[in-house]
Amino acid sequence: MSTHLITGKAGYEHVKASDHGALHAAIMGGGEFVLEGGEQFACQVISNNKVRIFDGEALMQGRHIRIDRNTYEETTHDNGVQGYKRIDLIVLTYEKNAETNVESAKVEVIKGVPDASHPIVPEYTTGDILNSGALKNQMPLYQIPFNGLSIGEPVQLFSTVPTALRSVGARAARWGWEVLYLQADHRGF
Repeated sequence: MSTHLITGKAGYEHVKASDHGALHAAIMGGGEFVLEGGEQFACQVISNNKVRIFDGEALMQGRHIRIDRNTYEETTHDNGVQGYKRIDLIVLTYEKNAETNVESAKVEVIKGVPDASHPIVPEYTTGDILNSGALKNQMPLYQIPFNGLSIGEPVQLFSTVPTALRSVGARAARWGWEVLYLQADHRGF
């Protein structure tokens, strides 16, 4: 049977991650973006080979990926090479184990290739999680440029989607409407 109730009791474990992913994609779209929450994956260079990515919420083709509030992930980059430039990518990586169907996500670095003058942004994996059941997909967060031994200013590659209330308010303002609403507290009230 292809029709089933997701948010009701069925007497057995029937709600799958793919159900939640499909719902998120139906509400927000099947793209890849950062939500307004926490530090929104803010980036800080710690040293010439360490970068810190702060907490945030992302939707990757319906899959909700998070770095917990008030925490961060650190990425380690190979040292730059004198006389060469390089561009590394920091990405969110989604993977699904084909045998167990266990899904996971992590922040990782894709190292670029050094070049004397024109470094090339490294390639990353794109897969269709929603429609094709891709086992891997990567969402670029930042380019990290290196010039010789020095690390440069990170370049943000993602877009941020406003909350539903902020989005409705912005649309109403464009139409000249006034929207009155109360901000919900952490319990949803």
